[in-house]
Amino acid sequence: MSAPANPSAALAQVLRTGATRAARAAGGGVVLLYAAGESGPEEVLLRAAAGFAAPEHARTAGSALAPRVGKAMRANGVSAIEMDGIALGARAAGGVRVHPLLVGSQLHGALVVGSPAAPTAEQAERIAEIVEGIAIHLDHARLARECSALSAKSAAPD
Repeated sequence: MSAPANPSAALAQVLRTGATRAARAAGGGVVLLYAAGESGPEEVLLRAAAGFAAPEHARTAGSALAPRVGKAMRANGVSAIEMDGIALGARAAGGVRVHPLLVGSQLHGALVVGSPAAPTAEQAERIAEIVEGIAIHLDHARLARECSALSAKSAAPD
């Protein structure tokens, strides 16, 4: 098996697909997927979204929620966040939850899921599975970058 021709494009597609699957699993909710920035969880970058009427709505919500997401994703486990004037509409009427994207102790970002009603146990379990898959893909991308950097370093003349 060979590596994808463009690993960044492949990861972007995986993240978009994961966001769409999470929105469906939440019963038709809204999802924002953030990656931790280079400086760590203090900086979060919106990487994908689903369930919004238009991309600009997702970007506006993503910018407004970013400070709260950065704080919430450093907490242990899934946490609910208050919207305080940020309108996500009926698709998030059941609440908004931040799911840290963790592999071991490596924090890669957060999946923010707004649901039209309080999630059922089955929905919560399905979302947890999606979160785990996204986290593994982000960790794989990190490992591939590290391997590539080590390979380039070892190939460089001293």
